[in-house]
Amino acid sequence: MEYHPKYPTHKLKTRPNRERSIFQAIEDVQSLTTMGLKVGRENILKYLARAGIDHNQLKVFHVTGTNEKGSVWNMTYQTLYKQFGYKVGLFTSPHVVDISERFQIDGKNITHKQLNSIYLDVLEASELWKIPLSFFEIQVITAVVYFLDQ
Repeated sequence: MEYHPKYPTHKLKTRPNRERSIFQAIEDVQSLTTMGLKVGRENILKYLARAGIDHNQLKVFHVTGTNEKGSVWNMTYQTLYKQFGYKVGLFTSPHVVDISERFQIDGKNITHKQLNSIYLDVLEASELWKIPLSFFEIQVITAVVYFLDQ
């Protein structure tokens, strides 16, 4: 299922080339890491509210800790998807080889085309709405949008 932007982008000063490669979109998103550590989720919630995205529709297991997160995730995936047939999304960090590994549904990575489209929408809208987002905040918003769209 292709992601369709829900936000206006016609008033932007600069319009990214939507035909560019995923690597160019990733460079734009990663350039935001210079903002440093941002504590809190205010910008994420502000962005989602402005975009009309209800993140509360997602049923979430938040797995944290130093060890065994992969094992817990695998057990959850095996139970919910394989045994009961639920769709199961994974948002993880960091990636090993390709940034698309961070966003998975039922064990399959997001496509580069989908990731590029969501990244561009988020970058355009955050500029338009003057909501400064860090690299990690963009990743969280991307996960929410992707999971809700699927």
